[in-house]
Amino acid sequence: ISVGKYCEVLKKNMVKVILDNGGSSLKIGKVGTSPRIIPNQKAKPKAEKRTYIGDQLDECPVPSSLFYRRPVDRGYVVNWELQQEIWDYAFSSMKINPTESHLLMTTPMVTPAPLFKMLLETVFEQEGFLSLFSCAPSFLAMIHYEEIKQKKQACVVVDCGYSST
Repeated sequence: ISVGKYCEVLKKNMVKVILDNGGSSLKIGKVGTSPRIIPNQKAKPKAEKRTYIGDQLDECPVPSSLFYRRPVDRGYVVNWELQQEIWDYAFSSMKINPTESHLLMTTPMVTPAPLFKMLLETVFEQEGFLSLFSCAPSFLAMIHYEEIKQKKQACVVVDCGYSST
């Protein structure tokens, strides 16, 4: 998709939810609001049955007793059930109804086809989003740069994350 087409989609208010699904944290928000950063992990204390998802980890009295699980490995979601559980928590806590929302989501530049298929199944069949615009974070950084400079120029984007560069 071209930069112009992307901007046209945003101006028509088609995208309602923006999700940057990182290996360490989710950056999630509604268009026009500040994003919320939620740890992309689930944890369970060794001696308890309770689990903590995302920012619920702040409620744990003894963080050193936690066994952590992350759905992302080397930049790719590899545990879709866990990822969906974390998304459900994030959507619920932000009062986002996926069945009434369009989603803009960042994905790694060269996501393997089987993993992208799982993404589509989760976004549409499990969560029920109306539409998905998927792109690399570096693409969004380039668009932001062009909007600031108000002209097209060459730019270099280095995408560094928790589990990939």
